[in-house]
Amino acid sequence: MNIRASPIIICFSGNATAVRWAFENNPKNPHLKMITGAFTDREDAPGISFFRQKKIHLEILDLRAWKKQNRCKSLNEMVGNRDARFYYSRAMAALLRGTFPEARILIFVGFTVVITTEPFVADEEDQFAIINEHPADLTILGVDGKPLYRGPGTDAIERTIKDGCLDICTTAHFVTDEVDGGKIIAQSEKIPIRPDISAQDTQEELKVKGDGPLFERILELVTLGCL
Repeated sequence: MNIRASPIIICFSGNATAVRWAFENNPKNPHLKMITGAFTDREDAPGISFFRQKKIHLEILDLRAWKKQNRCKSLNEMVGNRDARFYYSRAMAALLRGTFPEARILIFVGFTVVITTEPFVADEEDQFAIINEHPADLTILGVDGKPLYRGPGTDAIERTIKDGCLDICTTAHFVTDEVDGGKIIAQSEKIPIRPDISAQDTQEELKVKGDGPLFERILELVTLGCL
């Protein structure tokens, strides 16, 4: 797949702060033109208004409505011989292929759905490359050899603080079926952990000082074909 030639779809569940930062910090950045669309799993996601304001085509596949329609309370529930996560991921992949036929790069910025990658990569001639921004240092490994601070963002930050780490950063990595276990692409600069603020406030600071600059870097790497 020619990553350099592929437009980009942004996937988000919240404010898409990293993308906002990139547009506000350097609105003339030519790499921003690679963003051809956006996707969210929440019909009430705060970032929706931003993409509409920027006239970036947006698709919504509301997860809560989808679960209700498919009569499942969790994506971990089994439906036949597959879990519901596979079927939501398949519906998402089909929607993106149909709406954005030229785009094959997904960048997750605060996208909270843990997808199954099979629907996105099963066709070797029509695969997506998926990149995620994670609000913790994934180079720190546990005794099992896996990233110690993997998992949901706020939880990862809380554990980073609890373990006495002096700083934190955002990590960009390729998405695989192993949560936060894909190949690391790049990291933001480290920011000091301030003991006087909460994990949530630390995450808000990291969104601006880590997520935003790293997102800008990832756009550059994708556009220049450096991945």
